[in-house]
Amino acid sequence: LDQGTFPRYMELVPTQMVGSFAVDAASLRAAVGIVQPLAGGGMVRMEWADNKLRLRVSAEGLGTAGTELLVPTTGAPGRIAIATRSLIEYLANRSGVVTVSWQTESSPVTFVHNGLLVVQMPMFVQW
Repeated sequence: LDQGTFPRYMELVPTQMVGSFAVDAASLRAAVGIVQPLAGGGMVRMEWADNKLRLRVSAEGLGTAGTELLVPTTGAPGRIAIATRSLIEYLANRSGVVTVSWQTESSPVTFVHNGLLVVQMPMFVQW
Protein backbone atom coordinates (compact mmCIF):
# COMPACT_ATOMS: atom_id res chain seq x y z
CA LEU A 1 0.00 0.00 0.00
CA ASP A 2 1.19 3.46 -0.86
CA GLN A 3 1.02 6.17 1.76
CA GLY A 4 -0.84 9.26 0.66
CA THR A 5 -3.17 12.00 1.62
CA PHE A 6 -6.85 11.12 1.68
CA PRO A 7 -8.79 13.29 -0.81
CA ARG A 8 -10.53 16.32 0.68
CA TYR A 9 -13.91 15.30 -0.73
CA MET A 10 -15.88 17.46 1.73
CA GLU A 11 -14.63 20.50 -0.20
CA LEU A 12 -16.89 19.34 -3.04
CA VAL A 13 -20.02 19.42 -0.87
CA PRO A 14 -21.72 22.81 -1.08
CA THR A 15 -22.38 24.47 2.26
CA GLN A 16 -24.02 27.80 1.41
CA MET A 17 -27.28 26.84 -0.27
CA VAL A 18 -29.52 29.58 -1.63
CA GLY A 19 -32.70 27.58 -2.11
CA SER A 20 -34.31 24.22 -1.55
CA PHE A 21 -37.48 22.21 -1.79
CA ALA A 22 -38.77 19.17 0.03
CA VAL A 23 -40.71 16.47 -1.79
CA ASP A 24 -42.10 13.05 -1.08
CA ALA A 25 -39.81 10.54 -2.80
CA ALA A 26 -42.71 8.45 -4.15
CA SER A 27 -44.41 11.56 -5.58
CA LEU A 28 -41.22 12.69 -7.30
CA ARG A 29 -40.61 9.16 -8.60
CA ALA A 30 -44.15 9.12 -10.06
CA ALA A 31 -43.68 12.56 -11.63
CA VAL A 32 -40.39 11.49 -13.22
CA GLY A 33 -42.17 8.38 -14.47
CA ILE A 34 -44.68 10.59 -16.30
CA VAL A 35 -42.01 12.47 -18.27
CA GLN A 36 -39.36 9.73 -18.50
CA PRO A 37 -40.66 7.99 -21.66
CA LEU A 38 -39.99 11.13 -23.68
CA ALA A 39 -36.69 11.81 -21.91
CA GLY A 40 -35.24 8.42 -22.77
CA GLY A 41 -31.64 8.51 -21.61
CA GLY A 42 -31.60 12.29 -21.51
CA MET A 43 -32.27 14.75 -18.75
CA VAL A 44 -35.13 16.14 -16.76
CA ARG A 45 -35.29 19.87 -16.12
CA MET A 46 -36.50 20.78 -12.63
CA GLU A 47 -37.63 24.31 -11.79
CA TRP A 48 -39.03 25.37 -8.43
CA ALA A 49 -40.52 28.52 -6.99
CA ASP A 50 -43.57 29.59 -5.01
CA ASN A 51 -44.17 26.09 -3.61
CA LYS A 52 -44.27 24.47 -7.06
CA LEU A 53 -41.85 22.03 -8.66
CA ARG A 54 -42.05 21.73 -12.44
CA LEU A 55 -40.47 18.83 -14.28
CA ARG A 56 -39.96 19.07 -18.02
CA VAL A 57 -38.26 17.00 -20.69
CA SER A 58 -37.90 17.51 -24.41
CA ALA A 59 -36.89 15.33 -27.30
CA GLU A 60 -36.01 16.63 -30.71
CA GLY A 61 -38.74 15.80 -33.18
CA LEU A 62 -41.09 14.56 -30.45
CA GLY A 63 -41.81 17.70 -28.44
CA THR A 64 -41.93 18.30 -24.71
CA ALA A 65 -43.65 16.80 -21.70
CA GLY A 66 -44.02 18.16 -18.22
CA THR A 67 -45.74 17.85 -14.89
CA GLU A 68 -45.98 19.84 -11.69
CA LEU A 69 -45.93 19.05 -7.98
CA LEU A 70 -46.86 21.21 -5.02
CA VAL A 71 -43.86 21.24 -2.67
CA PRO A 72 -42.63 23.50 0.11
CA THR A 73 -39.82 25.71 -1.19
CA THR A 74 -37.42 27.91 0.75
CA GLY A 75 -35.04 30.62 -0.31
CA ALA A 76 -34.44 31.61 -3.89
CA PRO A 77 -36.21 29.93 -6.81
CA GLY A 78 -34.04 27.50 -8.71
CA ARG A 79 -33.64 25.33 -11.75
CA ILE A 80 -31.38 22.42 -12.56
CA ALA A 81 -31.16 19.66 -15.10
CA ILE A 82 -30.41 16.14 -13.86
CA ALA A 83 -29.76 12.96 -15.83
CA THR A 84 -33.09 11.13 -15.83
CA ARG A 85 -31.56 7.74 -15.18
CA SER A 86 -29.52 9.06 -12.26
CA LEU A 87 -32.61 10.62 -10.69
CA ILE A 88 -34.65 7.43 -11.14
CA GLU A 89 -31.87 5.35 -9.58
CA TYR A 90 -31.58 7.74 -6.65
CA LEU A 91 -35.34 7.66 -5.97
CA ALA A 92 -35.66 3.89 -6.28
CA ASN A 93 -36.72 2.25 -3.01
CA ARG A 94 -36.83 5.56 -1.15
CA SER A 95 -39.86 6.62 0.85
CA GLY A 96 -40.48 9.75 2.84
CA VAL A 97 -39.18 13.25 2.30
CA VAL A 98 -36.20 14.14 0.11
CA THR A 99 -34.78 17.66 0.44
CA VAL A 100 -33.05 19.08 -2.63
CA SER A 101 -30.80 22.15 -2.19
CA TRP A 102 -28.79 24.21 -4.62
CA GLN A 103 -26.43 27.18 -5.04
CA THR A 104 -26.38 27.79 -8.81
CA GLU A 105 -27.43 25.95 -11.96
CA SER A 106 -23.89 24.66 -12.42
CA SER A 107 -22.86 23.89 -8.84
CA PRO A 108 -23.38 20.53 -7.14
CA VAL A 109 -26.91 19.84 -5.91
CA THR A 110 -27.54 18.03 -2.64
CA PHE A 111 -30.21 15.44 -2.00
CA VAL A 112 -30.86 14.54 1.64
CA HIS A 113 -33.02 11.58 2.66
CA ASN A 114 -33.14 10.23 6.21
CA GLY A 115 -29.95 12.13 7.04
CA LEU A 116 -27.98 10.64 4.13
CA LEU A 117 -26.42 13.28 1.89
CA VAL A 118 -25.93 12.63 -1.83
CA VAL A 119 -24.19 15.16 -4.08
CA GLN A 120 -25.17 15.29 -7.74
CA MET A 121 -23.69 17.40 -10.52
CA PRO A 122 -26.35 18.99 -12.70
CA MET A 123 -26.17 18.84 -16.47
CA PHE A 124 -25.54 21.95 -18.54
CA VAL A 125 -28.57 22.93 -20.60
CA GLN A 126 -29.87 25.97 -22.38
CA TRP A 127 -33.06 27.10 -20.75
